[in-house]
Amino acid sequence: MKSNVLFLHKYFHQSGGIERVHKNLATSFAQHGVESYFYVMKSSGEDECGFVNLKMHFNATSCPEGSGFVRWKRDIKRLIIQQDIKVIISATEQANFLAFLIKLTSPKLKVVYTRHCAFEVEEQRVPARILRALYSLYALNGEIVAVSKCLQSQINASLLFASRSAHYIPNAVVSESMYSLSKEQPSIVIEKPYLIAVGRLATQKGFDLLVDAYAKALEIDSTIPTLLIVGDGEDKGALQAQVIQSGLENNVVLAGFVNNPYPLIKGATSLVLSSRYEGMPTVLIESLALDVPVIAFDCPTGPSEIIVSGENGELVEYLNTDELALAISKYSQLPQTSLAKYVKPFEFDSVVKEYLRVSGIR
Repeated sequence: MKSNVLFLHKYFHQSGGIERVHKNLATSFAQHGVESYFYVMKSSGEDECGFVNLKMHFNATSCPEGSGFVRWKRDIKRLIIQQDIKVIISATEQANFLAFLIKLTSPKLKVVYTRHCAFEVEEQRVPARILRALYSLYALNGEIVAVSKCLQSQINASLLFASRSAHYIPNAVVSESMYSLSKEQPSIVIEKPYLIAVGRLATQKGFDLLVDAYAKALEIDSTIPTLLIVGDGEDKGALQAQVIQSGLENNVVLAGFVNNPYPLIKGATSLVLSSRYEGMPTVLIESLALDVPVIAFDCPTGPSEIIVSGENGELVEYLNTDELALAISKYSQLPQTSLAKYVKPFEFDSVVKEYLRVSGIR
């Protein structure tokens, strides 16, 4: 029996890691005869570009600005009937809660709730105690997927019903298409060696901390490579101002959104991740797959499950910009070969098979 899937998102950020992972999943589902649809709850303003780009390549629907749960629920119920949707895979809390409400009146529908970061994060508007209660409810009528083992343990510890538990399924990242894209000509030409950071320009990603650390690293060694930051987002203006105020205009390049960042990652001396929190950072996996070593803060979940200091990069004390600066200054000492072996669990085929199993499609 045909089992179409609906990916449910609150926003669809152009530079978002969750968004990229779900597009990867949808592409792989198609190879297994599963058709995917996307419903984005909010797609206006700064989020419009991401949705427009999504719609160019996938079946995607949104609704007018100002809509709320009543309209979203009605739209999705109609979509479920029209497209014979059997499974919803939701991401971010408002989308997860909407999926939960829809499931209450659609008993045959399968729901997979995904969690991509820890409960205790600064930007999370919902208090951690409420989130724990919500996930106990989600466990009653669907499956929960955590993208890291540490996050899986945190969720399982919070569930009130011991008979249910979260699944660990890593992000689908490593594919042949990624390797092919990495061989294309980069859209930006950097003549000299460079370090790279990739992600949405938002508080979560800590690019303000990275600029601070990079300035300190230049004081340690004035010959370290240029810092290339790839991505767009709400903090772009503040980050530009910080670069100018720090006198780093000749050292830091803000490239904006790049449709294919893989050639730029492949050409870098190393990749730096300065996030305040993550679930499982996709860009670290992509970097190692392309044999580029990584330097990263030891976030509460994610990086420590990928990085082995001295073997494929350097794990730095959480939010310690002095330690990050020191690691950046020693970039040339990082290993440069045989790094792809560390990310085999993130290959498309095994991840997709797990999602098909958990969702009941296969």
